[in-house]
Order: sequence, then C-alpha cells, then structure tokens
Amino acid sequence: MSHGADIHRGNYLGETPLIRACLATANADQQTFNTLVSTLHPSIRTLDTSRKPVVHHVVSVAGVSRGAISARYYLEQIFVWIAIKGATSNRLWIYKMSMVIPH
Repeated sequence: MSHGADIHRGNYLGETPLIRACLATANADQQTFNTLVSTLHPSIRTLDTSRKPVVHHVVSVAGVSRGAISARYYLEQIFVWIAIKGATSNRLWIYKMSMVIPH
C-alpha cells in the first residue's frame, strides 16, 4: 500500500483484498484478521460487482463447513474496529448492515 496499491480495487468479481481475506479460514485460524482490518478498513464499505459489501461475504462464509466460527470472528473484528475507531458517519451504515445479518 505504501507503493500506491488501491485497496478498493477488486478482482473480476470486484472482491477487494478484505473480501478475499474473509473467504478463507486461515485468518481466523491464526487470529490475524484484526491486523488486516486495521490496514484495509477504508474498504469495509466498498461493494463488489454484485453490490455486496464485505459483511455480506462474511455472513455467507457462515454457511459453509467450519465457516460459522470464522464468520463470527471476522464480524467481531470488523464491528470492533468500527465501534472503536470508526467515524460517527458510520453509525447509519452499521444500522443498515445489522438489518442484513441474521439474528
């Protein structure tokens, strides 16, 4: 990123590095997702080509084998970052996203 990488730039599906990171369990297994979120946090609200944010992808991970544990960890890390370091302008976005997440 220090050399000009665009963290909002996605692959052919529009998946950003943060989205791609949550699609695998490795970051949960090693408990390193918090480091990624702190680095890639500006892309939390970036949408893929299907207009889905990272939170949608995290929730979809919960439906696959061993995914629920990883998904919970990923959501926790994203929401903790927003709650502690996010700007006031994120409050409406958090409310909207909470409507998407199944209870």
